[in-house]
Formats: sequence, C-alpha cells, structure tokens
Amino acid sequence: MAEASPSGLAWYVRRLGRMSPGEVAWRVREQALRRAWARRQVRPGQVASLPAPLAAAERRFTSVLPAGAAAGVPETAMAAILSDADRLMAGEWEVLGVARGHMQAPDWFHDPVTGRRSDHEVYAFAIKHRDEAAVGNIKQVWEVSRLQHLTLLATAWYLTRDDSYAERVDAQLRSWWAANPFLSGVNWTSGIELGVRLINFAWIRRLLNEWPGVADLFDRNDLALHQIRWHQQYLAAFESRGSSANNHLIAEAAGQLAASCAFPWFAESARWRRQSAALLEKSLRDNTFPSGINRELASDYHGFVFELGAFAAVEAAAAGFPVSDDCWRLLAAMADGMAALVDARLRPPRQGDSDEGRVVLLDAPEHNRWPTLLSLAAGLFGPLAWWPPVDF
Repeated sequence: MAEASPSGLAWYVRRLGRMSPGEVAWRVREQALRRAWARRQVRPGQVASLPAPLAAAERRFTSVLPAGAAAGVPETAMAAILSDADRLMAGEWEVLGVARGHMQAPDWFHDPVTGRRSDHEVYAFAIKHRDEAAVGNIKQVWEVSRLQHLTLLATAWYLTRDDSYAERVDAQLRSWWAANPFLSGVNWTSGIELGVRLINFAWIRRLLNEWPGVADLFDRNDLALHQIRWHQQYLAAFESRGSSANNHLIAEAAGQLAASCAFPWFAESARWRRQSAALLEKSLRDNTFPSGINRELASDYHGFVFELGAFAAVEAAAAGFPVSDDCWRLLAAMADGMAALVDARLRPPRQGDSDEGRVVLLDAPEHNRWPTLLSLAAGLFGPLAWWPPVDF
C-alpha cells in the first residue's frame, strides 16, 4: 500500500540503500520513461484520440452475475448494505477514520484533513505526492478515488432496483473520468490505485448490468473506453520493482488481469491478459510462504493480498481464462491462514503494518471486513471443519 511520507533527504538515502543494483538501474530507466511520457498527458477538457477498440456491436460484457443471485443475500446483510448506501447518498462517509461530507459530489483532489487541494492539471509524474504541503494527506485523496463507494451504491441498486443509486454512480463515474484524464493530477501517480480502480470498474459494470443506462455509461461511452485503456496502458508500462514489489505489484497485476478479462475491447487485451496473469501468479508466490502466510508478516496485508488474488482469479475464470491450479492452491492456503488467524470475534491480530486497504467494498469501510473475506473464501473453496463459522 502507500508508503509513509519521507522526512527529507535521509529517507531517500535509506530507501536507496535498500535497493539492489538491478532495482537502481530499473528506476533510472523508469524515470526516463516518465519524462518521455509527458507528451502523452491529456489535460482536463482536452479531446484525446482513441485507438480503435472493437466495434460497438462487438463490445460486450459477458461475465455477469447468475440469475437470482440477489435472492441469496441474507436479510441482515441487505439491511446493512442499504443503510450504508443511504448514508452515502446523503453525503456522509468515513475514509480511514475521517468523517467526510459532501459525498453527493466529491472533489476528487481535496484533502479534508489539511484542507489542501492539489492541482488537477499538473503532469502526474511531476507531482511530489509524498509532500503533504503540495497535495495534503494523499491517502485521503487516493482512497476516495478508488471509487469503492460507487461499488457499494451499485450493490444497492442491484438489490433494490432503485434507480437513484445507479444515477448517482453514473454521475460520479463520469465526473471522475472527466476530471482525471490520462496522467493529469495526483490520481495517476501510483499504480496500486489504478489496479484497485480497475477491479471496481468491472464490478460496477457487473452489478449494474440490468440497469437500462449501463451500456451508455460503459460500453458505448468514449470516456469510459479511454479511461479503461489508459489505466491498462499505464500498468503495462510502469511496474513496481525491487523494494516495492509486494502488495503494490500484486494490485497492479490483479487490476490489469481483471480489466483485460472483463473489458477485452482493445487490440492489446489478449497480451495484457497473458502478461498480467503470469505476473500475478509469480507475485503471489513471491509474496506468500507455501503455508499461505503473507511474507510481510502483517495481518492486514494478508487479507488485502488474498482479496486481490481472489477477485482477479474469479474474473479470469469467469472470462474463460482461469489461473493455474497452483495459484488456486496458494489462495486456498491463504484462506486457511486467515481462518487460523482470527479470534472469537473474527478479528485478526494487530500484527505488522496496516493501512486498511480493501479491494471491493460491499458495505461501509468501518465494518470488520474479515467475516466478508472468510465468507468469500468459503464460497470459493468450501470451509474446512475447523474454520470459525461466519454469521451475517
């Protein structure tokens, strides 16, 4: 997840000291590429050309939810989801412990903690996103721009067919897409953010599949096509390496795999799918002991990495391009690890670093997410007899 803000030159010296010669060479190359890509920046309001995607008639979203799936949602879970969604519709939301207002129409660049607003027209790689004086509390900005709150609203529409939820999703997605064109502003400075956002694009499209306006929002919308392709272009070019090749890289690969399977609408889609699937499997192995325990030895990251891997693997399977059996076995071991870690209240130990990262939100972020993760794992693999019961 996002790294802590550095405290001057000493932080960079320590960071450099942890890098291998190969990583140093890679980062020099990456900086050169970032400078070269400045000419690709699209500024707000600028009309951009789009390499020809599949024709509109061939652009389909096929990995939809099974008929009648909503009927299987327990009443208590549904009530909690709708309560959270209605609070969000009223403009109230909590982001990393900070109560937010004005969520009916968020300012995608404003940090309520410091009151600062970053410049949305600056070239992304020219922004010092770790400098609070320049951008405010970057996690507050990035977290809202993961757009996970829109997945919650899309879920509320799926459960109720109340169009007010879908219309709010439509308005805010179009707002974000228009305000954040390619490489403009702070929301393009970190690949992990793009990866998580792509997974949520896929789930928003899936949850709204039966809403009459969904094709105009996604399939026939040039703005959506630009954004989905821009996100994948970025991830194909800028890959976390070395001392950052942990959950950052897994999020990048998971998002790329999910998007290339859910939206295979571009000439590069098959190549992006193959490359990201291979990268995801390698990164999960590198990040996880054979026992299934996360190598960062942080409970929160264990859950986050499992969630990334599971959502990407499910997306690939739904598209007919499943990950390997070895990858599924590793995810199952990670699920066993989660089941073994939790206490009687289904809470993990407070071990290691944590920044409360999540992939797809189906309820408000202040709730304990581990019951949801265990329920997801049980649905994928079937719970073992010793797993704790999950009661919604």
